[in-house]
Amino acid sequence: MRSSDTYIGLVSIGIGAFIWYLAVNLPVIPAYGDVGPAFFPKITSIGLFIVGGSLIILNALKKNAAPKMEEETVDNDQIRKSNIMKAILFIGLTAIYLISWRYCSFILSTAIYFFFSSMLFGNRKLLYMGPFSIVTSLALYIVFRSGLKVPLP
Repeated sequence: MRSSDTYIGLVSIGIGAFIWYLAVNLPVIPAYGDVGPAFFPKITSIGLFIVGGSLIILNALKKNAAPKMEEETVDNDQIRKSNIMKAILFIGLTAIYLISWRYCSFILSTAIYFFFSSMLFGNRKLLYMGPFSIVTSLALYIVFRSGLKVPLP
């Protein structure tokens, strides 16, 4: 691991602390019980604490390990171009997904979005991804509609 991992871990913890500070100061809405406006920011900050702390700990544990010799040469420029293209396609796919909410239901548009997103990032198991996308979309719809009382299209 590199020392940049330690810096990224510290930044993650700092951002998590900032989000936690902001979340604690959000108003409490008694009608929703524990799930209020501060719930998801607190979950996000806890995730950032865990990820940042893990990076720091792993970097400290691997610091003294001998570096491995690379067996293959990797074309970093080709990988970088491929990742940039995937990011651009993902942003376009997300824009199409958000626009599609006007014309079709949340469940249908989200299932299609999940399916094509997973294909874009390398999952080629079509028989698995179709049902998974539909079930995940339905689960998200039920959680937001029934559990959190958030109206969805």
